[in-house]
Parts: sequence; C-alpha cells; structure tokens
Amino acid sequence: ARWRIGQAILKRRSLSAKILDFLGERADDGDLGTLKLLRLENQLAASRSTAHAYGWTVRTIREDWARYCQASRDIAMQLNANMLLEKQLLCPILYRLAGEGR
Repeated sequence: ARWRIGQAILKRRSLSAKILDFLGERADDGDLGTLKLLRLENQLAASRSTAHAYGWTVRTIREDWARYCQASRDIAMQLNANMLLEKQLLCPILYRLAGEGR
C-alpha cells in the first residue's frame, strides 16, 4: 500500500510540475510569482514526503505504530493543503488564460 500511495503522489507531483511549466510559458509577469510559490511549495512537500518515506522503515513502523499513523496523517493533511493551495492559486490563472485564448 505504501508503494502504491507513493507512486500516486509521484505521478501527481510530476503532472503538477508539467502544468506549472506549461503555465509559466503563457502566464503574464504578475502570475510568475504565484507559479514560483507553487513550485517552492511542491519542492517542500516532496522533501517532507521523502523524509517520511525513508524515515519509517518496516522495523520503526512496527516499533511505534501509533506515531507512524500520526505522521502519515500529517503527511496526508499537508498533501491536501498543497492541493487546495494549487486550486486556489491556479484556477484564477487558468480562467484568465482561457478567457484570453492563450
């Protein structure tokens, strides 16, 4: 299960990076700061996720199941917060670009 979740997160992160690159080529100067912020947030999320995955081995999970569960919930909450931030910041850019026909 951990592997499948990790693969899904990697695919999502890769798609997000491609979207940000695509928009970066089309967005106006005012939006570039927003896209930069989202790239930074994605990098931070990737670092947290990687640290979580490598920090919890089968042995450490077995030894402290409750703490692992809490750490996993924290990562999931951070992922959800990151997706909400993307939605809040990207939707206005997408609507603007769609309206301009870029």
